[in-house]
Amino acid sequence: MDRYFIYTTEDLDEWNQNPEYFHHEQDMVQWDENLRPCAEALYIVLFEKFVHLLSPVIISILRDAMTNCPPFETEITHRMLLKDAAYTAAGHVYYELSNYLHFDEWFNNTLVLELSNHHPNMRIIHRKIALLLGQWVSEVSVSPLLFHFLVYYCIG
Repeated sequence: MDRYFIYTTEDLDEWNQNPEYFHHEQDMVQWDENLRPCAEALYIVLFEKFVHLLSPVIISILRDAMTNCPPFETEITHRMLLKDAAYTAAGHVYYELSNYLHFDEWFNNTLVLELSNHHPNMRIIHRKIALLLGQWVSEVSVSPLLFHFLVYYCIG
């Protein structure tokens, strides 16, 4: 995760220079065209095969990432990028991981705090939280906090 899931300086520069193109490319690139999607595809296959072995590891990585990068971080640091990578990992295997991670609790206790940090550099984490919500939608209880997030971040 630390090596292949994390955004590079080039990725962040591309995001700053042309955000729409960056997001389009992130969504459209195929696993055989780039190293990151290839690593993510391999991760998904391995996780599905070894779910009982890897689930506690992913939960531990998530906890470490959240501990090492507090919700009110304002600088784009390696810790923030590692948190983004950990969130990516959790999002890719949400179905299998849902037996080990309670999304409502995670959303209400951690992700909401991160969403309340309006520093422009938090766009990295905010984008990932939006993607997590899309992936974990079946695990989400409708709440005022979730509604506020959807109105504020998605509608404007």
